[in-house]
Amino acid sequence: MLTSRLNLIVQRWIIASAFATPFEANGARVLLAANSRVGLALADHPDLSAAVVDTGSRELCRHLEARGIPLQGTEGPDQPVFCQYYLARS
Repeated sequence: MLTSRLNLIVQRWIIASAFATPFEANGARVLLAANSRVGLALADHPDLSAAVVDTGSRELCRHLEARGIPLQGTEGPDQPVFCQYYLARS
């Protein structure tokens, strides 16, 4: 269950904060990253258990996948991105 673990959210700040609130309300710890560069730096946290991303960074997606971190993409009107899409096209 993701609510008791450390979750990485890579998203525009206002949206990331909205995603973080329910996780934190249920006891989860959350790392927030406003872009893929910061997300990549946080992706090595040893306690990381899942990620929610809205980024076109293949490098971040590959890194999370290589670590075995479950990830969920979000879709926005200006940037429809799912990491699985990027991984499949690599």
